[in-house]
Amino acid sequence: MSTEASSECGVGAFPREVVARRGARARRFGTLGVLIGTLALGAGCPKRVIPARGDAPGVERFLEGGERVFEDHFERAELGPDWKTEMPYAQDKRGWRIENGWLHATQPENAGAWLMKLLPEGPTRVEFTARSEPKADGSFPGDLKCEIFATEPRHEAGYSVINGGWNNTLDVIARLGEHGKDRLAQNARPVIQSTAHRWAIVRSEQKVYFFRDGELVMTYTDEAPVPGRYFGFNNWASNAYFDDVAVYRLPGG
Repeated sequence: MSTEASSECGVGAFPREVVARRGARARRFGTLGVLIGTLALGAGCPKRVIPARGDAPGVERFLEGGERVFEDHFERAELGPDWKTEMPYAQDKRGWRIENGWLHATQPENAGAWLMKLLPEGPTRVEFTARSEPKADGSFPGDLKCEIFATEPRHEAGYSVINGGWNNTLDVIARLGEHGKDRLAQNARPVIQSTAHRWAIVRSEQKVYFFRDGELVMTYTDEAPVPGRYFGFNNWASNAYFDDVAVYRLPGG
């Protein structure tokens, strides 16, 4: 295991503007939410050590730098033209909508919310904040998911990246199908209830990296990378929230 001190507030410790927004919203979750938010985000965005886990030393270099080409903080009432979904929020309380500055869905059953601006070609980093809440029946499946580098804006057209899937038991990176034989799966780093986790997905050459809260969770090596440029949030039946999306073109792209 190798470590390297980050020189500024990055994915591992939330950008300063994200800290400000999350702090302002923490009051919505009550006293416990404030405590969790403080612990998750850190105070004053200090320098921190980001460990490189599960791959060659220095993989944490992907968490810094690059040219930001898109960002969205969902501070509005409607999704707007940059996003497309086949399941907008309906009377049965399923589907996608913006709720208190978060993109939210409960049980869209893999009818995702897709970014209609194409990701950069070449090395790319996509960051966002994700959290999961208990369902109306009190159960907590965890189960946070995005789809990335898809050839079209639909389910299983690229890579599915899943944290805490299958009732918070598995982390998965899957290529063109969540249940395929070539998927990479491991015991979950569990989704923590009501906690904002900062994700980063990176593509570089033949690898897709999944980081959570500044630590490498999984690396998927693909000798024939899917050439897509679409990104979307997805969800089967969890109570999922997403925010603070940022897309970066990395050096070499």
